[in-house]
Amino acid sequence: MMKIKLRFCLVILFALFLNISWSQIPVGYYTNATGLSGENLRTALKTIISTGHVKIPYTSTSFDIWNAYEFTDVRPSAPTVIWDMYSDRPGSTPVYSYTLFTSQCGNASAEGNCYSREHCFPKSWWGGADNATNQQYSDLHHLFPSDQYVNAKKSNYPIGKVNSSAVSWTSTNGSKVGNCGVTGYTGFVFEPIDEYKGDFARAYLYIITRYKDQVSGWVTANSTTQIADIITGTQYKPWFLNMLLEWTTNDPVSAKEIARNDAIYYQTPQHNRNPFVDHPEYVTAIWGAPLVVVAPVATAATSVTANSFVANWNTVSTATDGYLLDVSTTPNFSNAYTQNTTDLLFSEYVEGTGSNRYIEIYNGTGASVNLSNYRLQLFLNGSTVASVTNQLSGTLANGATVVYRNVNATIYSGTAASSTSVDFTGDDAIALFKISTNSYVDIFGRIGEDPGTAWINGTSTTLDKTLVRLPTITSGVTINPTSGFPTLVTQWTAADLDDVSDIGIHSFNTINLVDSYVAGYQSKPIAGQSTNSSIVNGLTASTIYYYRVRAKNGTVISVNSNTIATPCSSLVTPSFASVGASCPGSVLAPLPTTSTNGIVGTWSPVLNNMVTTDYTFTPTAGQCATPTSTTITIGCGAIVNLKFFIQDYYDIGTRAMRPVRLNQGIGVSATDVEDVTVTLYNALDLSMVATTTAMLQTNGSAVCNFTSLPNGSYYIAVYGRNFIETWSNTPQIIGNTALTYDFSNASSKAYGNNMNQIDTDVWAFYSGDINQDDSIDNSDSSEIFLDIENSSFGVLASDLNGDGAVDNADTDSFYTNIENSFYSKQPL
Repeated sequence: MMKIKLRFCLVILFALFLNISWSQIPVGYYTNATGLSGENLRTALKTIISTGHVKIPYTSTSFDIWNAYEFTDVRPSAPTVIWDMYSDRPGSTPVYSYTLFTSQCGNASAEGNCYSREHCFPKSWWGGADNATNQQYSDLHHLFPSDQYVNAKKSNYPIGKVNSSAVSWTSTNGSKVGNCGVTGYTGFVFEPIDEYKGDFARAYLYIITRYKDQVSGWVTANSTTQIADIITGTQYKPWFLNMLLEWTTNDPVSAKEIARNDAIYYQTPQHNRNPFVDHPEYVTAIWGAPLVVVAPVATAATSVTANSFVANWNTVSTATDGYLLDVSTTPNFSNAYTQNTTDLLFSEYVEGTGSNRYIEIYNGTGASVNLSNYRLQLFLNGSTVASVTNQLSGTLANGATVVYRNVNATIYSGTAASSTSVDFTGDDAIALFKISTNSYVDIFGRIGEDPGTAWINGTSTTLDKTLVRLPTITSGVTINPTSGFPTLVTQWTAADLDDVSDIGIHSFNTINLVDSYVAGYQSKPIAGQSTNSSIVNGLTASTIYYYRVRAKNGTVISVNSNTIATPCSSLVTPSFASVGASCPGSVLAPLPTTSTNGIVGTWSPVLNNMVTTDYTFTPTAGQCATPTSTTITIGCGAIVNLKFFIQDYYDIGTRAMRPVRLNQGIGVSATDVEDVTVTLYNALDLSMVATTTAMLQTNGSAVCNFTSLPNGSYYIAVYGRNFIETWSNTPQIIGNTALTYDFSNASSKAYGNNMNQIDTDVWAFYSGDINQDDSIDNSDSSEIFLDIENSSFGVLASDLNGDGAVDNADTDSFYTNIENSFYSKQPL
């Protein structure tokens, strides 16, 4: 909430009380650090910057962090514009900017909505407590104004350098989120732009110094968070520390940092300084210069066989502990996979003051979800039966959240639907139930358990907290825990009471980068500084392998060398499904750029839909594959001459079928039987390609003219008004030359031998499927018996023998066919 306060009087009085000049290091401030180095210097600095440090309220009706930004983080040339390192573009115009106080907020749906307060050293790493013993909660030296959307994307990741092949998200100013590219850590990190890397590094060095005596306790209490990945004991781990030292060297202290440091000391009640801004030389005095271990230069592989090769590189003088060798079948040594949630899940829980209760649901399934298939259930005080149930409604888009609030909740100003199920306290379980599967998709707490006032796991609690689901969680808790709330500490991060800054948007890792190495060759140690090669065994033929090397000096490891691709030991021929012929001018489907055996490449020339053309597939470089070719035939139109008989139309005396149309009074021809439908189905995928009608003659012939048909291989299917749909036994090659296909001379001509022998060497389609449901059964009886009772005549499907009248003569074969349950047999 924006506040308007009497800021200037407070600050002026505070400055007068200090009776010192602004914009310089106070005289004698660092006297007790003179002549010291190493841990002695860090300890002295801790005492100096702790003495007189006043904890500013995070949120207050008096001077708080929002007010401090008026002095610490505004543009010198525009003192009402926030200087946001998360969106600023030095040397260019930012996409958006924020007005002091006016643009502050607690939640955002996109970049540029508003700014908030960002703990660059995440608060979840010390448990998120805001009290007198946790001065770091509102310590301005690491609490920067930030675009709220970027703040949410940063989540609780450490700062770091993102692997260029594993960038998950990039902001408008170039800040990134993704897997770490610094040797020693592969988890997600937030990488600020180069112009501010030093600012962030010096903030982290301040934290490890000012709170030197507390950080080991933070790690112990919050070991499941990323703090355990960057801190050991009272010090940063080597991979992280060396990166910070490099950043402080590459991005020296700026005028912005100096002014901010002075403002914190002179213009806010906090009244302490970041010593690494005042004295950048303290960084090397404590930790030394960053140890630079030069990366080796990898050279071409030698002695390549189907199952081995020798990796080579140039030696490095600082590689006192040898080298680390990686080998992979992918040039990035990893595979990136799109990651979705298995179903909806709870993404945020707010148990605030009074009736301020909220629950957020996230959809990361990859598709929109119909919420009416879900119920939100509340289980009060250990109840095993839902105390309150609300069926949800509407549609939730992929990547979106929906927020439900207590009917009397007020602290969140964004869109939220009221729900009577959102009436929990810290000891009440909440569940998301899926109606169609009759199962839970997520459970918060434990159904049937009353933990007292709250579920507690370590320093995590469900009472008086905002809890945010970690962005790595892909599935909710679908089975009620046997005891307690075990995922409270492993899947949720805590924020303050009444903190709704993240609600309405959920950070989720949509890309999952999975390491990909040849077994035994991930950071394989190679002893000896002078060693410059290593044999790699146990490989697969027809595969290109990639290798890279790093130099090692104690705990410091160089960046990766260049990557070398091995030559092919043998070649694979790409294979593709055959392509059917097409009509001239028809739209041709693009040829697949990945073969059925996994080779990727391109085709040439461009597709030509007018003439038959040969096409060449050229594999993309880096694959052990040869070019291959295929031909697409352009040809269209076909005639199919069929011969078949219909069981009850057949007159054994004449060895022909009756002239049904003449008998039923709709024709004058003595040879026409009736119109039949003939359809052709693609032999590869059984898709329908073409349909035509033809007049069946008494001698069983039917001429089928397909005017637009690609040459190809097709099943022939015949439909009629009262016989079983019958398919050819095998696909037939149909093209520019007329095809003749005779069903009548063998039962094997029909798919599944699905015909009846009606004469010597004559087979026919089964009669009696009056309702055309592809089977002859009692459901066909009602129509024929009603027509017999009414002595019906004319054009009727129940006239099975085709004599023009429906009577008992039409049932000669009907009963037998029903008894045998004949049905259409198809290759589907």
